[in-house]
Amino acid sequence: MDQQHPPDDADPAEQTPPKQILRGGGLVSAPFILVGLVLVAIGSLNLAWTFDQSTTGSALGLGIGFGAAGALALIAARGCRVITADGTVRDQVAFVTVRRVDQGSVVKVRTRSGPWRVFEIESASGDHIVLLGCGPQHFPATLMPDAAQRDLSRIDTISGFVGT
Repeated sequence: MDQQHPPDDADPAEQTPPKQILRGGGLVSAPFILVGLVLVAIGSLNLAWTFDQSTTGSALGLGIGFGAAGALALIAARGCRVITADGTVRDQVAFVTVRRVDQGSVVKVRTRSGPWRVFEIESASGDHIVLLGCGPQHFPATLMPDAAQRDLSRIDTISGFVGT
């Protein structure tokens, strides 16, 4: 496939492809966000009541438990995603970057079907790297009629054929 490169005198800001986040639809994540916010609010109110009453014990444990459950629900809503920016491809789980791959070293990209959208990257050095694209909360988006076309588009983006 022929790739056209901009002339050397072009503005560097125009040469940099935009940051792209590859993930399925987020509508299914809405219940996780709602539940997370409600649990964090209940936990905060419970902790405020506990400290106002100067009591400890089960009330303190419930406040901490509700807050922790709310935080886990918000992390689950964030899910997994693959980001292409600045010539690198990286996957994030919640807010943490797990793996980072130079986009120029990508030779082949495959995707696996199932509740976890997984991208297998083969680099120029022969390494096989697995990137986690999206989790089960985005699985309904993979059942849509255009899911195969979106997967091909994501593979092109990871390979560097889109936006260059």
